[in-house]
Amino acid sequence: MKNANLLIHETSPYLLQHAYNPVNWQPWTEDAFSQAKAENKPVIISIGYSACHWCHVMERETFESEEAAALMNEFFICVKVDREERPDIDQIYLDAVQIITGQGGWPLNVICLPDKRPIFGGTYFRVDQWMDICDQIAGLWKTKPTEIYQYASDLEKGILKLNQIITNEEVNTSIATPHILFETLEKSIDPHLGGLKGSPKFPMPGILSFLANYGALHPHTKAIALLETTLQKMAHGGIYDQLGGGFSRYSVDGMWKVPHFEKMLYDNAQLIGVYSKAYRITKNPLYKKVVFETIGFCKRELAGENGGYQCALDADSEGVEGLYYCWKKDEIRSLLNDFEYPVFKSYYGIDTLGKWEHDLNILLVANPVAAVASELNISDKEVLHHLTTAKEKLFEARQLKIYPGIDTKILCSWNALLLSGLCEAYKAFPVIYIEETARDLFAFLQKEMMKDHTLFRSPVSEKRVLDAFSEDYALTIEAFLSYYATFMDICAFNCAIGLFETMENEFFDTERSLYAFTSLKKEPLIIHKFDISDNVMPSSNSVMALNAFTLYLLTGDGKYKIKADLMLDICLGHTLKFPAYYYNWAKLATYRFHKHAEISFTGEKAYEIQKFFNLDYHPNCLSIAATETENACPALAHKDFTKEVNIYVCSGEACLAPTEKYGEAVKLIATLMQE
Repeated sequence: MKNANLLIHETSPYLLQHAYNPVNWQPWTEDAFSQAKAENKPVIISIGYSACHWCHVMERETFESEEAAALMNEFFICVKVDREERPDIDQIYLDAVQIITGQGGWPLNVICLPDKRPIFGGTYFRVDQWMDICDQIAGLWKTKPTEIYQYASDLEKGILKLNQIITNEEVNTSIATPHILFETLEKSIDPHLGGLKGSPKFPMPGILSFLANYGALHPHTKAIALLETTLQKMAHGGIYDQLGGGFSRYSVDGMWKVPHFEKMLYDNAQLIGVYSKAYRITKNPLYKKVVFETIGFCKRELAGENGGYQCALDADSEGVEGLYYCWKKDEIRSLLNDFEYPVFKSYYGIDTLGKWEHDLNILLVANPVAAVASELNISDKEVLHHLTTAKEKLFEARQLKIYPGIDTKILCSWNALLLSGLCEAYKAFPVIYIEETARDLFAFLQKEMMKDHTLFRSPVSEKRVLDAFSEDYALTIEAFLSYYATFMDICAFNCAIGLFETMENEFFDTERSLYAFTSLKKEPLIIHKFDISDNVMPSSNSVMALNAFTLYLLTGDGKYKIKADLMLDICLGHTLKFPAYYYNWAKLATYRFHKHAEISFTGEKAYEIQKFFNLDYHPNCLSIAATETENACPALAHKDFTKEVNIYVCSGEACLAPTEKYGEAVKLIATLMQE
């Protein structure tokens, strides 16, 4: 049979990886499902992403098998989906697989009716398992079609039920104080190793951000200690690239030692912001090091030619997971001199704590500098010098290795996360390097990801442009508001307002008072999803609720506060029970149940004074500045611009008398937040 694999015409690196399989893959189009109806065949929908290790394994073992491909091609229409391009498809079928098997993951393999309703699903299958499944379903399709259609109907009901938004009215939401939320969250956090208890361990930047905010508001609690434990364990662990900066997606163990070596833009974008925020609270130099190294990683290894940032690096190189990042002891010894090697060996636990499989070592901090100095009878300064030169040599040698595959897709929401992270970094470290990086990324989002007040998920210059989801809108609005507040650019504020209105018109469901994941003006897959729970990336609804509250502060328009309050009321019961997975809602709750402030700087020196103010972290405070009315948002428009600087401290609908004295303003803020 002639190979009719159509993926060669796609742009997604993940789809192109499968373009030469003997399977007759098609991209997700209505034509594929029309063909399934015309030929009366079920549809195999296989979902994954470029950096997924087990996706690569299943491709090699199963989808490159001529025998398996022949079976698939004869009895099925075969559709491949990049989950990062189409998270809407992924969410629906992930729900189905979780109902069928009790768990989900990738690769995600689902068999559906021609009307897209699932009848079977799972994750990774060996070639013999997969062929057995295809054989059985092909047989049932011929002999028991009525039973298959009935099962599809039952499964569809399960998916609908799973996606019902229950408001948990039986929960006493009046007790949803920040203290209660933190006490519940604290039970989920590992006090010794950081992160959520158990394994695998994901960074969960949103939880860390909540700990920073709550801990700064309530310094007598354990919040900052839990935050610091997590950040330090991660920065010293194998999950962090000790040579080149940047974090892997997660650690397979509970100690942050063995990473799943894929490196994602969305993780690193958010962690830049978290470590910057933590530096503003603690001034720990480790956090500064991590921020600059991680920005360096993004610019060096993820920056695309058109100004945006690409999605990910693979876990594998040369077909082996982690090979690019790991080292054999003899390999290290051959690269370092007699002074560098013992320091490097002790510090990184070579052949001790760092030892892994295949005689490889994961680089992680096994011993502090002082302990290495004591062991080798040299000074701390000498240890640091030898470590620096050794890392430079290994990094240069690593550059000559076969590089991991790179997912060159550029996605709107992930780039928006990076812009938000850079804004947070600039507050902690107001240097030209970060400012220029942020300004270039803002310009890219404006030029390549939007037209008028419509966003696109992929750059408009690409030959196939993807429609944006609510995730793209929510995170871009958040990034533009942060950019405005950080760099005093009124254009970013106006863009955010326009995008917010598009969200209202296309995604907001007035009956549920929530935003659908896909535009309500377009046909849903099976149902319209309304995501409210936060995971490694926050949900679009929680981000939009926070955006609404921020716009209330920036405009004084009560409609935004009404929206934020209404959305929080819907999700407050869930937040009380599971704050680890509703962390953004918990953050919004701290604004409702604790004092919050808007700090305005006006006048010729407003921007410089604001930058100085931002060097420290001020929880529950939004700072904005304008040197003239032309770059002022509505909250600043009628304030006094005649002095070198005027500082206004406002909370709710009331502002204290302005002051020209910085020290006095800081005291006013401290007094206000303690009330």
